[in-house]
Amino acid sequence: MLDLVAGGTHRVGGAHVGLTLRLNNALDKRYETSGYLDYDAVGDLVPHLVPAAGRNGSVQLSVVF
Repeated sequence: MLDLVAGGTHRVGGAHVGLTLRLNNALDKRYETSGYLDYDAVGDLVPHLVPAAGRNGSVQLSVVF
């Protein structure tokens, strides 16, 4: 897994303005975060896996006076 974060701040007037960019799972790696065993309709025990989120990102803007 590769998560990337970049950001910076700048003074505008009397305020500090910050911008942060985040990119999670940058390589879009497919993997399971967890799982469990359960019985299916015919009574066989089968694994159920919970996949992780694919590539995703967010932007954060902050202003401090």
